[in-house]
Amino acid sequence: MEENLRKRLLYFMEKEGLSVNSMAKQINVQTRSLNNHINGETTIPAVTLLEILFQYKDLSAEWLMRGNGNMKLDLQETEARDLIDSLRDVIATKQETIETQRELINSLNERISELKGGDTIAPRDSVLAG
Repeated sequence: MEENLRKRLLYFMEKEGLSVNSMAKQINVQTRSLNNHINGETTIPAVTLLEILFQYKDLSAEWLMRGNGNMKLDLQETEARDLIDSLRDVIATKQETIETQRELINSLNERISELKGGDTIAPRDSVLAG
């Protein structure tokens, strides 16, 4: 099974005009390691396969892993993957903003409590939950 995966990876690299060195740089692995994986001297780690699929967004995971379907995703699938990646980034940014705002609110509530002489203001989350 892994031999077929190696052959498909080599075929993809050939079609894309990629050398082992250039792919290794693009996926942030050592050239020697990637070369050993491709030559069958070592097993290709899952993390390396994921890096390849993340770097080459139009490469079909189904084709690479199992040999099913086309080597390249069609434009709609590629655009959908890009959109999903973009949405994940937006969600992560929004979550960071929410957490930052929550920390600021808690800090301000503590400061208000200090200024009022010790009365505690319940965090908004607990007010909403109750």
